[in-house]
Amino acid sequence: MSEKKTKLFRIRKTVCKMLNARGYLVAQAELDRDKDSFTEEFGEDPRRDALTLQFDLREDPTQHIFVFFPDEEKVGVKTIKEYAKRMKDESVFRAIIVVQQSLTPFAFRVARAKRWGVQIRHRTGHPVENCRKMDFRRKRVGNPNA
Repeated sequence: MSEKKTKLFRIRKTVCKMLNARGYLVAQAELDRDKDSFTEEFGEDPRRDALTLQFDLREDPTQHIFVFFPDEEKVGVKTIKEYAKRMKDESVFRAIIVVQQSLTPFAFRVARAKRWGVQIRHRTGHPVENCRKMDFRRKRVGNPNA
């Protein structure tokens, strides 16, 4: 398994576990997914945008969350606006964007000006290992439609 595919597999699996722990309905098949089934579904060289996820909140199935995996190394305003439009169209008010590096400074300013509740955290070391060590407490973030 290539390093890129292994990293995407581990990140996606960790995000699923985190959202399950936070009360989202994550299918058991997704939680039990192994590298072989990941390769079967997404191929040897997975496209990041094909990894997008959407889950419902267990306590209130009308509340949803998206998990986006943009292809760009530095995510710009265009991508953020596309995600915001999709969220608005589908009445989804929560999202996680799994970036490779960061948002561009302009995209970050636009997202903050729109009060989309963008929080950027830079961590050293391997992102999956840091994610596993994090305390997955819920955090309130702004409404993307505000």
